[in-house]
Amino acid sequence: FDRDAVQTFEKASASIEFDKQNYLDMGENSLVIIKRLEKDPLLREKRSFMVMVDGELRGRIGSTGQESVLVEVTTPTAVANIRSRNSADGTGDFKISVNPDKSSTITVYDGVAEVIAGGKTIRVESNQGVNVDKEGSAVAPQELPNPPVLAEPLYASIFYYRDLPPKINFEWAHPGEVKDFRFVLAQDPDFRQQILEEQ
Repeated sequence: FDRDAVQTFEKASASIEFDKQNYLDMGENSLVIIKRLEKDPLLREKRSFMVMVDGELRGRIGSTGQESVLVEVTTPTAVANIRSRNSADGTGDFKISVNPDKSSTITVYDGVAEVIAGGKTIRVESNQGVNVDKEGSAVAPQELPNPPVLAEPLYASIFYYRDLPPKINFEWAHPGEVKDFRFVLAQDPDFRQQILEEQ
């Protein structure tokens, strides 16, 4: 319903699904207020307006046929309009975090976003991120680092066992200088059913 609110607390998360192609995953200590999904016949896109007051929001939006999807997310210091790609199978994949100092981090993995902050509009393309400080000032978008490449075990490996699960070693080949890794283990290829996360 219009203006429904979802809140998570410590050590909690939530998933909001509009349909199979459009969902939002909330991190802990987050609050999201959702406005009804609307269709704009002139722009051939569906719209959903969200107000994220605090916390972390990860989302994926997908177009259906010739309709793209636009999601507008408001943080304390910025407004991000995130759009899926303009193709039949186009997607938009993004993450928005409101940091403890009330600055905002907008990351676009796929699709494009227009971030409005401090009276300026910044275009954030796929595989880019931008930080908006607590005063509403933003710097130019930065390219995201290339992800590490899994070297072991081989992609799509399957391990069979009866009683005692085998020990599996993970190794990565990484480009450039990388100081820290975050390891996430999930039961699904989209990493929505996470069972372990370590840094």
